[in-house]
Amino acid sequence: MHSEDSRRWLRSRFAGLRTGVRPRTLLPALVAAGVVGWAAVLVATPYVLAQPEPATGAAIAATSVHVVAGLVCHQRPARSFHPWGRKLPVCARCAGLYGGALGGLLFFPWPAGARRTRTVILATAVPTAGTFLLEAAGIWDPGNTVRFAAALPLGASVAWFVANAARGVV
Repeated sequence: MHSEDSRRWLRSRFAGLRTGVRPRTLLPALVAAGVVGWAAVLVATPYVLAQPEPATGAAIAATSVHVVAGLVCHQRPARSFHPWGRKLPVCARCAGLYGGALGGLLFFPWPAGARRTRTVILATAVPTAGTFLLEAAGIWDPGNTVRFAAALPLGASVAWFVANAARGVV
């Protein structure tokens, strides 16, 4: 690359620094930070509660995570994982959705497009819907590992859609 080309390339890459953070780059970063943060908090909660004498603030925070997670999850102990001998704040299926969201943001740079987005989300909902319906009908109890694994693709595709929507791509 010639020096003038190098300067043009650098100027194009750092043009936003003169005017501050662009909203189209801030929102996707906030979405990603929220997904990463929530996943970390979900895993850290049972670890904190498993300590012999957790700090009061940490114990209150961990208990608060259970309360907040309970707003969207049934939290049945039999349908939840128990790392460190303590229940995760969400069931296995919700853990799969959140784990899939994390993976979707980090590992799946799918191209955007409205038609493709609908197709991907519908296709990735099939495993979750299938296990849920078979379970609700009393035909099959898939167990926590299958519930978790079935929800991973749906979590990944929805996170991918949200991240692209935040970027203004879909």
